[in-house]
Amino acid sequence: MSFSTSRAFFLASTITLGAIAALTATGCDEEADGSGGSGATGSTTSTSTSMTTATGTSSSTGGGGVTAAEFDAYCDARGASCMTFDVALCKSQSACARELLRDEIEKDLLMCAQQGCSAGNCIAVGDTKPLSAVGMEFVTACENYADNCPGVSDSPCNYPVLFSDVALSKALPCFSMGNCPMKESCIQAYADTDVDTCESWL
Repeated sequence: MSFSTSRAFFLASTITLGAIAALTATGCDEEADGSGGSGATGSTTSTSTSMTTATGTSSSTGGGGVTAAEFDAYCDARGASCMTFDVALCKSQSACARELLRDEIEKDLLMCAQQGCSAGNCIAVGDTKPLSAVGMEFVTACENYADNCPGVSDSPCNYPVLFSDVALSKALPCFSMGNCPMKESCIQAYADTDVDTCESWL
């Protein structure tokens, strides 16, 4: 999964976590074949992101939304619906997925996704829950980054819709780095190591 053009880039053939985050904010719908994420590339553009989440605050620590057994059951159900879905790989990513996702959306997201191979109609789940204090801090810092660094992608600004406070806290320091290239490189490294390696469960 790659993070590139903030809008058009996400209309790719395979849905990914980064794509879900962007699509949730834009209200688009996307199809998935259940075979896991695939990378894509494109040019980067920056546009200010408008979050349309529920009002209020929420605590999101990750890891507590579903149990390991519930996640395995999701993998089995998804595999039964999608012949190309890798159940073993899905189960191997249980821990990283449960840490990456906001607790308050995990059950609804997995329940929706296990209904079939298309996960596009499940992406609005993140919009139904208010952002945590860390999520709002991340959005503010990211939008400032996107506004002040011409040409960068603003898609990471949508991470708080789906990602836990623990996951967001790993990327937050990127926005305090010295210059725009350093910030962009840091965010891309986070996406490569913490997000791209944990997407095949969807």
